Amino acid sequence: LREAAIAGAVGGALTEVVRTTILYPISTIKTRIQAATNESDTALSDLTRNVYGGIIPAALISVPSAATWFGTRDLVKDFIATSGGDASRIA
Repeated sequence: LREAAIAGAVGGALTEVVRTTILYPISTIKTRIQAATNESDTALSDLTRNVYGGIIPAALISVPSAATWFGTRDLVKDFIATSGGDASRIA
């Protein structure tokens, strides 16, 4: 029962690290484009400057959250399955 929770937590944490590393720069650039007030603000060099700035606080929030979510989900699924229930409908 605990193995499922640990595996889910580790898997969720690793997935979130990869997701944050890939999507954070894209989100940063998108936000800069939306916040631009004129065309000179959207120069490529300005948009791509320091795209990973602030990723540490974002990861410190999202990684434990994903680990908790997936660990709890897998723990509940395993508990339901061992209790004779149908856990196939749990996301």
